[in-house]
Amino acid sequence: MTTEEKAIQEAGEFLSSIRGRYIVSQALYIAMNEINSRPPHLQEPSNVSDMKYIYENVFPIYREFRTEDFDQLKMSLLEKNTEDRVDPHETKD
Repeated sequence: MTTEEKAIQEAGEFLSSIRGRYIVSQALYIAMNEINSRPPHLQEPSNVSDMKYIYENVFPIYREFRTEDFDQLKMSLLEKNTEDRVDPHETKD
C-alpha cells in the first residue's frame, strides 16, 4: 500500500468515527450559516440546499449535540476540569 493509499484509508476511518462525523457535521453547520449570512446576491442557495440535505441525512450529529443541556454539560465539565487541575508550581508540605 502506498503512502497516499494509507492516508486515504486512515482519513476514511476517521470520517467513519464519531469524532470525524462530528467535525464534518460542524463544518457543514458553520458553512451553511456563513453562506446564509452573506448579502443575497452572494448566497449560493443550491449549495446550501445540498449541504442541508447532507447535514440532515448523513451528518446530523452536530445538531444533536447543540442542545442547551449539552452546552450546560460542557460548562460543568470545564468547571470541574478547572477545579481538579493541579498547579505544577505548588509544592506539597
